[in-house]
Amino acid sequence: MADKVEQASSEPAIVILGAGSLYTARRIQANFPHAKIHGLKGRIDDVDIAYAEFGPHLRELFLSNVPIVVMCAAGIAVRALAPLLANKRAEPPVVVVA
Repeated sequence: MADKVEQASSEPAIVILGAGSLYTARRIQANFPHAKIHGLKGRIDDVDIAYAEFGPHLRELFLSNVPIVVMCAAGIAVRALAPLLANKRAEPPVVVVA
């Protein structure tokens, strides 16, 4: 089960899988000062929010109407969110940075 998301829906969640993405995530965060960086537990410690499982966490953010900037291969993000996609005009924005 994904960890509880404590994020305002107006600021994006910046979701990363590992330490290699942290520098770029911090640069993105500089443009959204209230955005939180979410990192996978066990792979990276220096993040605002740690999560246990990528797919469930991404889906929880999406269902909570949180804008998402995810740093991974596009296919990973698409497979995680595809079952939830229904109305692009009503859903939160998702940007994949690969």
